[in-house]
Amino acid sequence: MRKKIFALLLLSVSLSFQHPANSQSIRIGLFDESAIQTFVFTTESGRYQFQSDSIHKVQLKKGNQLYISLIDSILSVRVANSGSLFVSRLFLAGEDSLASFSLRPAYPAMDMRIYKGSCLFTAGIGRIQAINEVNINDYLSSVVAAEGGTSASIEFYKAQAVLCRTYLLANFSKHSTEGFNLCDAIHCQAYHGINNENNAIRDAVDATENEVAVYKDTILINAAYHSNCGGETQNSENEWLQSLPYLKSVKDSFCLNSPNRKWELKISKTKWLAYLAYNGIAFNPKDSPLILDFAQKTRKAYYIVAGDSIAFRKIRNDWGLKSSFFSVKVDSKGTIILHGKGYGHGIGMCQTGAINMAQKGYTYRDILNFYFKDITIKRADELR
Repeated sequence: MRKKIFALLLLSVSLSFQHPANSQSIRIGLFDESAIQTFVFTTESGRYQFQSDSIHKVQLKKGNQLYISLIDSILSVRVANSGSLFVSRLFLAGEDSLASFSLRPAYPAMDMRIYKGSCLFTAGIGRIQAINEVNINDYLSSVVAAEGGTSASIEFYKAQAVLCRTYLLANFSKHSTEGFNLCDAIHCQAYHGINNENNAIRDAVDATENEVAVYKDTILINAAYHSNCGGETQNSENEWLQSLPYLKSVKDSFCLNSPNRKWELKISKTKWLAYLAYNGIAFNPKDSPLILDFAQKTRKAYYIVAGDSIAFRKIRNDWGLKSSFFSVKVDSKGTIILHGKGYGHGIGMCQTGAINMAQKGYTYRDILNFYFKDITIKRADELR
């Protein structure tokens, strides 16, 4: 009976967690692509608390640990050297803005990450769902570090922060049916906690607080970015089949000397012809091998071969290529060589180019207006 009361108390706390009154916070699903069965929660700084079945606050101080495991659709919560409680939900609230905790998946084993804010654990189907409620600026600082690295200058970080904030607000309800806003995976935005933050990143987030990129003064843009464009970004419709007026091809000289600007892949002619045949493109053995050659000096949407075509985006996805910006050449031995440029989908901001622009003295507004056509930077509260 006492355990049931404890579960009900945690349920009431978690319901308020799922509907936060503080508009400056966000809920992020942690380790969302992994079916975690056991977490180790450790207080890293400050204090955390939850309510016990006797309706008094249980406080966790720095260094205190909880072992949270999924057992038959129920959470087993154990403090080191003590017994276990069995609940369906567990809410651990940071007592102040300095509170932080580490979370280590113990089964399956994964690297530990450190987070700010509070955390809700629920018993899901075959997994523990961990949800971090965190201040938006704390979240964005972590995302900028994960998505943009930690060795660039502040103007680049400002540009990255505006794009990450724009994405956040445009996709605020992406996982709402699951009880949180965004997850920590790349298909939302990479979020690895505060492990790699630095002062320049936090300063950039604070300096651009509430700023977003919009089209026609009110429309939050699709805030796309990628590692390296290979010297030219591409139209959105080439990759996503959706033509967006602010995502148009831009010649980019700022990324030309970077390590990821060029790549190469060799494929046997037999495999290449089999791949083309599988996609409905027949190659007559009597035809010259030169028919397979295709020079993509500027961005194209389709590889044209043997009187037919196949989308470069499809080839990239099928072969796991770094980009869809490549030329096809048959060498003297009959080997197919893909001469590629860039890394990523090539749409929106080229991060390598933006980093170099910042180093050359361009501001974050210069950077964003270079890669996105006819946009403006506005405060989010001005859009209401």
